[in-house]
Parts: sequence; C-alpha cells; structure tokens
Amino acid sequence: MIFIAGHLLEWGIFTRPGMFDFTGKAKWDAWEAKKGLSKNEAMATYVDLVEKLKAKYGI
Repeated sequence: MIFIAGHLLEWGIFTRPGMFDFTGKAKWDAWEAKKGLSKNEAMATYVDLVEKLKAKYGI
C-alpha cells in the first residue's frame, strides 16, 4: 500500500510530515522514491499495480 501511496503523492504537492508522524513519513519516503516520474508514468505504474493486486486477490 505504501507503493500506491507513493504514486498518489506524486500527483499532488505535499509538505514533509512531522517528526512523530511515522505513517506520514513512510508515505513520504515512498513518494520520494518515485520522484522524477512524469504524471503519466506514475499513473501507468499505479494502474499496473492495482490490476496485479486485483488479479491476485480476485477483486
């Protein structure tokens, strides 16, 4: 899910979470790992991941 959050954050503008926001920091790190992708690349890899998860879990 953190991978997905990274792609979602790539589409918007957010500030770095506070020191004690551990979940927020994990999401931020996921976003930072995807930094540099274009919006289209981020959307395409997000959709690919969601499709794989749907196939895996039968949703």
